[in-house]
Amino acid sequence: MYCLVRLVDDVDGDGEMCVISETWLQPGEHQAKIPIYYGRRFQRAVQQHLPVPPNTPSRSVQILLRTESYEQANEMQNHYEQSYTSSSNGQLYVSALSKRPLHVSVTPAANDEPDVPPKRFAISTSATELVLKQEQQTDCDTIPSVPLALEKIHQATSVIQSPRDFSSSIFLASGDTLQQREHVQELQPAYETFTANMQRSAVYKTKSQSSKTRDRTAYLLRRILTKISQVEEDVRVIKSVVTAADGDISPFPLASLEKLRELEQTASSPSVQKHLARIINTTSGEDYKQFTRRLLARLMTKSTVASMNYSGANGNYAFRKTFLNSYIINEVQSRTEWGCPSKQDVATVIRAFIHDTRTNLQRQLLPSSKATELSRIPESEGDASAQIVNMDNLLSECLDKPHS
Repeated sequence: MYCLVRLVDDVDGDGEMCVISETWLQPGEHQAKIPIYYGRRFQRAVQQHLPVPPNTPSRSVQILLRTESYEQANEMQNHYEQSYTSSSNGQLYVSALSKRPLHVSVTPAANDEPDVPPKRFAISTSATELVLKQEQQTDCDTIPSVPLALEKIHQATSVIQSPRDFSSSIFLASGDTLQQREHVQELQPAYETFTANMQRSAVYKTKSQSSKTRDRTAYLLRRILTKISQVEEDVRVIKSVVTAADGDISPFPLASLEKLRELEQTASSPSVQKHLARIINTTSGEDYKQFTRRLLARLMTKSTVASMNYSGANGNYAFRKTFLNSYIINEVQSRTEWGCPSKQDVATVIRAFIHDTRTNLQRQLLPSSKATELSRIPESEGDASAQIVNMDNLLSECLDKPHS
């Protein structure tokens, strides 16, 4: 059988053209023998059907199997394309199979001698290079249809008669055409099955690569987020260490009434003034009411706020007499963007904040019935002594429990 062979690499190394020649393939052989000659030696080898010398290295080749006459192939312009990779151990690997037209052209070689005809059947590598590069990575040994396809190929080629003379046309020798066509029909299902397996293999590889890329991206994102959390924790620790080393620890937020009473003695110290100014400058609000509430929340804890009221009724600690109350009112009034609210307006916001904080904290820590009862006790009505006793009992029960 004569087969059309495409050499993977040419001698010139330009990668643009490759020699297409006819080579002799004996029936039942597992490896195509390629006469790699040029000039007169090439012509003699092809015409005389000389075998390849033993020291000739094997190369990856692409064999275009001919199963019909040249006239029919020229009319239909399609045929089967089979790519083989021959190895040193004599095994034959199938690396591509597709159905595509063949475009043949006559291209003279620059290194040919003048009295020798030009090398014929030259074809551009761009027509098949992409297919070969993609499919050479496919290991077809594990595909069940490969041995069956090769067996049918050998059976079909064993009955084809080879031509005697070298010809510039690509054709099969005349012989039993009917028998050849029967073998071609038997070979057709094997080709189709093999092509379908190759397509499924390509789709699986694409999905596998996409899944690996997605997993890799998720892994990198998790590492980035973990690193950010570690950096934030390091910054927090560094800030706390630096603050402690300077000996200038902020007393805010005030955690108890004792801390609030101590502030009355140290309010004029530069350290307290510095921390108060920092809190004032880093607090914002849409209006003076929101600003006042946020400022109070940063200066005192909820338990401290719940331990007093604004006016000092019922024997409670009076916030209106503290330094902190005067400081907040003066700072709010100094802000011109809110229209200079009056002292009474700011005091009303402070009173409401203390009342709301007491009520919310009591509802969280006391049963609903006791919280309702406590919230209904007015600041300036009823028997003062009875209210003080009731208030102390409820607050002691509330504050003695651990906070959630």
